[in-house]
Amino acid sequence: MLLAINSCTQKIEVALEFQGEIIYHSSFHEKNDSEFILNSIHKSLQDLHKTAFDIQTVICVKGPASFTACRIGVIIANTLKSQTNCQLYELNTLEYLSLFVEDSEEILLSAGGKDFYCYRGQEIKLYNVSELDKDQYFSNVTEKQSKLIPAHITQIPIEVDLKVLVDKFLHKEITLVEVTEIEPEYVKDPNIDYSKLPATANQKSGYFMVLMSFVIVFLMTPLMLNLFNNEISQIENFRTKLEKYELNNLKLSLKAQLFDNIEWHGKNFSTNLTLDTNFDQRIVNQTVSTLRNEILAGDDGAGVSCEAFSFLGEECSDRSNIHSYT
Repeated sequence: MLLAINSCTQKIEVALEFQGEIIYHSSFHEKNDSEFILNSIHKSLQDLHKTAFDIQTVICVKGPASFTACRIGVIIANTLKSQTNCQLYELNTLEYLSLFVEDSEEILLSAGGKDFYCYRGQEIKLYNVSELDKDQYFSNVTEKQSKLIPAHITQIPIEVDLKVLVDKFLHKEITLVEVTEIEPEYVKDPNIDYSKLPATANQKSGYFMVLMSFVIVFLMTPLMLNLFNNEISQIENFRTKLEKYELNNLKLSLKAQLFDNIEWHGKNFSTNLTLDTNFDQRIVNQTVSTLRNEILAGDDGAGVSCEAFSFLGEECSDRSNIHSYT
């Protein structure tokens, strides 16, 4: 099973291949990109009745891209590698985009602000928008960045499709680099002005805070699991008590109906019936309406006839049967 992730172009993509079938999901960037990727992987695995541990190979586009977009895909890929020990392959964004254009064409990719990466023939160059000198570029840039490019330059948007990458990799039409961990290629370093931070907020304190976060999570996890198990136990106990309560109410209701009939038709009748939740109330009603207290008074069954039990639809030939019915 092979998983491919791309979060570095204008369209984020997830493709899962298994036995020749490729399940593909794509979306344009939103605030919940990480949620989209994780949900897409989860749904694809569910459709195939598989788990993350069945993934044998992961391919990830590592950038260049914006800090957030690049980090999302790389973190997920590295996490799968560490947890499942799968094979991990990387390629940069420009190499990925080159799969959809001719080698002689030049690809334009945003490098942040008014700067752009230009890629042609496996050579990457960095240009300012004022230095773009071609009449035509194949581009993968945002709408805002597209407006920075002079109007006389023709821009042809690149339509990416991760299924193409998966297919070429499986048929060995391209060679990718296998790594133990992917290092993301950011368009530029995070825009953090360290001069405005307090003197005590140095790099070591940052490491300490990260370490403490992991320690807190490590210590809290058993506690949370214990609370969860307790909640589950309480729910199960409540469900058991509720079932017993409902069953007891059913018995009490049936008993009340039965003794209402007994009080009307004769107290001696109660010794000849078995109280059970499955007892047919219809039989009770027909019996008490057919038999009378004075008929059952004698031990010898005097006055009892088989006709009194005709509603049962069974033969009544001797006294033992009559007593059994009674």
